[in-house]
Amino acid sequence: MLYLNIPYNEKDEAKKLFAKWDPNKKQWYATNKKDYYKFKKWISENYILCDYVYIASCEIKCWRCNNLTTVIAFAIESDNIIDLANNFKNIKDETGFDLLIYPISSDIPLSIKTIMEQNFSCKNKYSKTTNTTYFANTCQYCDALQGDFFLYEEVDSPFSPFSNKPLSLLKISLLNDIPFNLTINTVISPSVQILNRCHIIESNYKI
Repeated sequence: MLYLNIPYNEKDEAKKLFAKWDPNKKQWYATNKKDYYKFKKWISENYILCDYVYIASCEIKCWRCNNLTTVIAFAIESDNIIDLANNFKNIKDETGFDLLIYPISSDIPLSIKTIMEQNFSCKNKYSKTTNTTYFANTCQYCDALQGDFFLYEEVDSPFSPFSNKPLSLLKISLLNDIPFNLTINTVISPSVQILNRCHIIESNYKI
């Protein structure tokens, strides 16, 4: 189910596309994923996240105290992303990856960041390297910043798609599908099977 912000004077147009009205939320919604693209004029975002997303985690050695600390990222299965711009172009074919991984400092849903902040060592932290403050992983023992470049950008970074480091994926169910802006510009051939090195953990989280 996808909730839509449809102006009152355009409700008849939405009804012709088989949008339905939720009297409790006082909002229109679409129910068929295959029809989402028909509602593009009312969706400013370029993708739809469907069904569930993940908080990916692994352990690394803290650069300051040398203790093993847990670090996390935001992850989405390619099959759970609808590309509105290209009318259901297959994201896995488009990118070459079965799982897309994003830094927690990127523009991810606030409800996901809240879960991260409450359950992991994540907070807004100042970086001397970038001279900026951003939502980041920190060491659970000494509070040292675990920088984005080290975690995501280098070839051997734990969240690099080319790493062989095992990942845990905490599954978070979506109560409704979510319009979302993503940056998808990586193309690789042959495709990379990241899910093969992942362990999925079921949870009661629903957003």
